[in-house]
Amino acid sequence: MLIAKEYGITTTGTVETDMKTLLKFLILLYILFNSALSYADANLTTCLLGKYPVLCKHNQLSPSDAKKVNAAELRENLQLCLIGKYPILCKHDLLSSTEAARVNVAELRENLQTCLLGKYPVLCKHNLLSGNQVDLVQQAERREAVKAPLANRPSAKPLYAHSGGCESGHWVDSVSDDGEIVKLEDGSVWEVDVGDTVDSMLWLPTTDVLACPHKLINTEDNETVGATRLK
Repeated sequence: MLIAKEYGITTTGTVETDMKTLLKFLILLYILFNSALSYADANLTTCLLGKYPVLCKHNQLSPSDAKKVNAAELRENLQLCLIGKYPILCKHDLLSSTEAARVNVAELRENLQTCLLGKYPVLCKHNLLSGNQVDLVQQAERREAVKAPLANRPSAKPLYAHSGGCESGHWVDSVSDDGEIVKLEDGSVWEVDVGDTVDSMLWLPTTDVLACPHKLINTEDNETVGATRLK
């Protein structure tokens, strides 16, 4: 009866009172048991998403649930890796040889697209380019080099209102705090929703965006992030 005493449930010695005390104790146990089940169910639900291994309490899973969660995490990791844009977020060690080959193709594709822009040589992994690709990238970089530098870019683009209160004509000035803070060319500062920073952290300066009341839209990569304007 240690739990009962802890919650202020004590016996008096009479049969009727002790029966009531026992009933209270059983009700208390029922409540605690159901609370534990609810907590376990919530943890399992989070784990089975596979997207947030760091939030999953793996030590509380049963062996059968652990297998399901492992499969979910492998699945979500593969989906992220196959995007090809975020090699640093991909857990390559969890990929099979076949999956690794597919991911390698995706990462090479995305790297080539970045390189062919010619705007960001520092982000281009030139060592992954083939001979023909090297020539094309060099041409793109030379083309961008002769354009007016960023410092001579007009201080503001013409702004155009869109439905939903969105404004075009904006571009990214800087991204900080792992994508949580985005500053636009007009000096406005936006706080990106935590779940969307995986996209905004990779936005580059000069990226064109639509600024909306509760979101920013990267029109170059067709990405939308929830965001709140701070100033």
